[in-house]
Amino acid sequence: MPPLEAARSGGRRVLIVDDDEPIVKMLTKFFTELGGYEIATAADGLDAGVQVARFHPDLVLLDIEIPKVDGIAVCRKIKADPATRNAQVLIMTGFGTPEHRKAVATCGADGFIAKPFALPALKRWVREHVRDGGTR
Repeated sequence: MPPLEAARSGGRRVLIVDDDEPIVKMLTKFFTELGGYEIATAADGLDAGVQVARFHPDLVLLDIEIPKVDGIAVCRKIKADPATRNAQVLIMTGFGTPEHRKAVATCGADGFIAKPFALPALKRWVREHVRDGGTR
């Protein structure tokens, strides 16, 4: 994964990282309808690293099971870099195994949501964790 060197630019930006196209479309539509969010997407861990460096998201919705570099490694990289560590990372997964939960707990993620999830629950989480003008 490339280094995450660029400084954050602020704003309410969401990066959706998932290789499941229907999920990406659903989340893109959700944030578009919610209003006030810029949206970028990535389908694998390598592209996620590039997008984090370029887009400076306030929130990263990150699937664990993505190609090239898994979501846990991506989250660790985001949280280890001073330029990106304040981005909120919400891990999404359809796999609720104890191993996945342990990995999520140790990678620095700000939250975890199991697929399939209810959009009102996601909306509540976003409103609690992402404020206007950037992350807390």
